Amino acid sequence: MSSSRFLLVEKDTARAESISACLQRNDSLVLRAGSLAEAKEALSIEQFDLILISSAAEAAGIARELSPIAKGLPSPVPVVVYGECEKRLCDAVVSAFLSPGELPRELDRIYKSRPGDPDRAASQLPEFDRDAFHEQMAGDSDLMKEIIAIFFEESASQLKSLENALQFQEFPKASRLAHSLKGSLGSLHAAQARYWAQALETAAASGDSSRCGKYLSALEESISSLQPRLREVLPG
Repeated sequence: MSSSRFLLVEKDTARAESISACLQRNDSLVLRAGSLAEAKEALSIEQFDLILISSAAEAAGIARELSPIAKGLPSPVPVVVYGECEKRLCDAVVSAFLSPGELPRELDRIYKSRPGDPDRAASQLPEFDRDAFHEQMAGDSDLMKEIIAIFFEESASQLKSLENALQFQEFPKASRLAHSLKGSLGSLHAAQARYWAQALETAAASGDSSRCGKYLSALEESISSLQPRLREVLPG
């Protein structure tokens, strides 16, 4: 996995340095987290290709907490435990008898064998769950129409502002705008477009310009596809 981004969860500084040195030989970036809390914080602001947990005594507990978070990300991240752990708690287990020097090759094998393209998850999400939206609005048709009308009014300018922010690499601003859109789309129960807004928010927060461009295009396409579904709720 050359030029990959790893999140290494290991509280022992010397062991973390040893593992990091081996992973970085392929020009990969390794961010180290010494605790579960630090790992959660890292996942909230950056994107990774793989999470490696090597804190022996706490590996199972950390894997149990991190795996659902990693799977719920816009681009799900495989969780690998280097040591002892039940396989049901993570995506793969690497024997503790494997030397750190052998890790890059084994992680590359695990990464390449993961099922499918994680971005395909978006296509399995509903564009608009009208029943859930109706239930959330307590059946108030006037309120539903108002929320949708506000979305139509604001989303166009938000997308334009997003384009401008990314054009000038104003990533913190782009991340905030994507976060705002994500909230609006969540209120509408528009899961597919919300997925891409969250993906864009995360990519912008980490300054990943290539993924930002990809996710912005997907978000714009999803919102365009969503609009006719929303208009069905509005008066003719």
